[in-house]
Amino acid sequence: MELANIAVVLKQNELLVADLYRECKRLFPDYSKDFETLALEEEGHAAIVDSLIEEIAEKPDDWKPGKVDRKSVV
Repeated sequence: MELANIAVVLKQNELLVADLYRECKRLFPDYSKDFETLALEEEGHAAIVDSLIEEIAEKPDDWKPGKVDRKSVV
């Protein structure tokens, strides 16, 4: 799978998890604030991935599949 396509799937995954947390918010109103916080975090992750998608489109030669760890992004 092309790297840009992987990033799109990752973004979709983050948004689906945000939807899941919002459903949990509805089902467990006593914890609604916690679930909303988690949903917003997932949307933040999706925004980060969205910026990566843009970077990959602008500079595809700068990106390649491989292991990503804390050292490589710091």
